[in-house]
Order: sequence, then C-alpha cells, then structure tokens
Amino acid sequence: GIKFRKDQLTALRKMKKKQRGVIVFPTGSGKTIIALGFMSMFIGYRILFLCHTKELIRQTSDELNKFNMDHYLLGDNNKVNWESISKLDSCILISTIQSFKKAPAEIKRLFFDIVIVDEVHNASSEKTDYGKLMLQCLAPVKIGLTATLPTKNYEKLVVEGFFGPTIYELTNEKGEEAGIISQAKVKMVPGPFQQ
Repeated sequence: GIKFRKDQLTALRKMKKKQRGVIVFPTGSGKTIIALGFMSMFIGYRILFLCHTKELIRQTSDELNKFNMDHYLLGDNNKVNWESISKLDSCILISTIQSFKKAPAEIKRLFFDIVIVDEVHNASSEKTDYGKLMLQCLAPVKIGLTATLPTKNYEKLVVEGFFGPTIYELTNEKGEEAGIISQAKVKMVPGPFQQ
C-alpha cells in the first residue's frame, strides 16, 4: 500500500541487491518510508530498527501502524520481554539505542538478521553506543540512513566499516529539482545593534 517515488524505488533496489550500505536522503524526503519498504521485503526475518530519539521511534511506529506492520517498541517507556522476543522466528523491533544497549548480549550479537540505523552519522565512532553495538552485532544485513554523512575521514571510514559504502544518495539539488524538498531562502534583515 505504500506509493514510492522513483528515487525511493531506486534506493530500495540498491538496498535489496547490496544488503549493506548507507542511504543518504535530505531531511523530510522519506527515509522512514524507505526503511518500511525495505522491511516489507523481508517478511519472516528478525529486523531491528534503531533511532537515537523517542520522537523517531514514535514516528516510525506510527508509520508501521498505518501500513498494518506488526512490531515491538522499546524505549519511551515501552518495554519488551527478551525471553519472549528471543523465541520469535520473525519480528520488527523499533528501539532507541539508549534502550537497546541494555538488551542481553546474545540478542545484541546474534538474534537479528537485519539492522537498520536511522541517523547513521551517529555511528561514526566505535566509542559511541552505536559503535559499541556494531562491534558486537553479527547481523548479515546492515543498512544506515542519514541526511548528513560525516565529513572527517576517520568517521567516514568507521561508518563504512560498520555498514558499507554509500549505495544511493539523493542530493538537496536533485530533491529541489524534483519538488521533494523546498529550496531554502534566507533573508537578512538589519536591526539595531545592542550591547
């Protein structure tokens, strides 16, 4: 039931083919919908979707609910029973990194088949919560989503080591040309100087 734009379909095809990599889309251009499309390709798998804020897990959960995709929510006062989860053959778990880092070691290391990280630029150091998790996680499929890639060489290398290279990018310019995002207009207004 999701209607994808051409750029989103291209990103989804690359994600399915490569199964590791980073997708770069400007803020507000549909990264969450891309993630849902990717999840829908892997029915019967155990999928972890990680975010760094409660607002993002709520937004993702709301989108999953719109399309009747069953899922579990961890964080923002939501808890899961790890013993019950560990017995599932398939599931989608939406979680903040802050809540998921408390999961049992075996769950973090071996349980999930697919890990999708929203705002993957937060995984640009092995010392962050994301980095510590990615060093342990043996999920064969790892996808990162972001609007802004790290700019420092070491941080780029860490993200690529955890997730793979950028496999598709929608630039701001292409997004503006396609009418997906608005062009920013800044108007400077002089005002009185106060000390």
